[in-house]
Amino acid sequence: MKRAWVGCVAAASCFGIVVACSGSSETNIPAFSSSSGSSGDGSSGSSGSSGSSGSSGSSGDACPPCGPAPSPECTKGTPPCFCDWVCPDAGPTDAGSDAKPDAGADCEWSKDGDTCGPGKYCDAKGCEKGKCVPVGVTETPTRKPVCGCDGVTYWNESVAAKRGMSVAETSECTNDDRVGCGEGDPCPAGASCNRRVGSGVACALDSDGACWALPAACPAISANSRARSCASQKCADECTLIKAEAPWFVAVTCAP
Repeated sequence: MKRAWVGCVAAASCFGIVVACSGSSETNIPAFSSSSGSSGDGSSGSSGSSGSSGSSGSSGDACPPCGPAPSPECTKGTPPCFCDWVCPDAGPTDAGSDAKPDAGADCEWSKDGDTCGPGKYCDAKGCEKGKCVPVGVTETPTRKPVCGCDGVTYWNESVAAKRGMSVAETSECTNDDRVGCGEGDPCPAGASCNRRVGSGVACALDSDGACWALPAACPAISANSRARSCASQKCADECTLIKAEAPWFVAVTCAP
């Protein structure tokens, strides 16, 4: 019994644990190992194996991998896992009045900005009610001017669609509704000042113009082109002269 008591005291001093010993032989002394309780939280009287299972329980709270975004405009949602994608054109959401309608939805053109979602615009003939449609991706070089709802003349409808603009009239914008330009009065971003004058004589006069939106690549000059810059005797294509924002006119004849 004396040997057992000495063993208990030695064990307690090494591990900081008070152990109640009983029995009359060494085999009654509890066995201690360096691994017992080290993986547990040490806050309960359970064995080391139960403490180990408690520390690994947090792995059950880990978030699963998020799925791919439905579209490039989508952003990750709310914590803790952020897997609820928020898409600006997904219809009514928590965004409330800020949500934008899908393609094909009814819309109304507004001078204050587009009423459709990213990548779409309100195609409203006459600048009234229309449908949300995707912004155009291609444009043709054919000259067939249309007047946009913003007062800018577009080279043709495909150029207007690529700029996300509804068409007011299938002709050039007139003096009443066109956006003018001139010295110190530039056009909106993406448009050029068309400074066409009536004749070569008018080249000597100060000339204001009208804002035009042109294709990225102007068409090749044709054999019957009669556009001529006031600063040159050579024929040129109208599109290029408008982009240059220099005075030009239509000549009966001009050198090739």
